[in-house]
Amino acid sequence: MFGSRARLLTVFGLCVTVAACPDDDDDESSRCVELDAASCAPLYTPTFDNVYTETLRPRCAVEGGSCHANPDAVGARNGFWFDTPERAYGVLLGERGDATWVVPEDVECSPLMSRLQSDDPFFVMPPGSQPMPLGVRCSIAQWIASGAER
Repeated sequence: MFGSRARLLTVFGLCVTVAACPDDDDDESSRCVELDAASCAPLYTPTFDNVYTETLRPRCAVEGGSCHANPDAVGARNGFWFDTPERAYGVLLGERGDATWVVPEDVECSPLMSRLQSDDPFFVMPPGSQPMPLGVRCSIAQWIASGAER
């Protein structure tokens, strides 16, 4: 009896797990978002150096508690580190063999913008109740729209 019950629970658990996994067509990181980069008001001049110094480094790569600090920091997330401008740029553009988070000249379908624009609390970046300010998102969007140059 116990063996049958354990097998039944295992099969049930696998079914729930498979059902909970998203299909490739439903992957939120591939969803395009609406943002008119040409008409929004950037907080700062939209260059990579400014995106890094004004947003990525101070908001996303703060030592000791940030998700994207250095590889040895507590909380560093899956090789997605912004500890140096070179590493941050490489990660965002997929130059390190990782997924591409920024598609130059394609603001709406860049996965980074999907994360920044999301209202899903389990998907949005940065996590928490406060979204990235619109002026910051606009600066990043305009940098992407202009070709995401280094």
